[in-house]
Amino acid sequence: MNDETFHEFEVDKSIITDLIHAQNGTVSTALRELVMNAIDAGSKRCDIQLNSSSFSVADTGEGFKSKEIIEKVFKRFGEPHLKKGMLFLAGSGLGAVK
Repeated sequence: MNDETFHEFEVDKSIITDLIHAQNGTVSTALRELVMNAIDAGSKRCDIQLNSSSFSVADTGEGFKSKEIIEKVFKRFGEPHLKKGMLFLAGSGLGAVK
């Protein structure tokens, strides 16, 4: 039997907050995600400022070039990061050769 029909699964909207918290529920995981985003954007520099109540991250990456790219990237939650042959899995803190 060769059934190549694609079936898209859905997630109830009430679980989205739990998914986001599981991936970036702490300051350290949020910072890691922002640094990985800078790397994905081709940034040569990433400045992190921390104080007792907040943080900010600024980088020199390319950013999004179109509305369509923004919609594509944010439509899928939990996309792995890829940079120079290394696959970085969300939450693992580890890279693996692809």
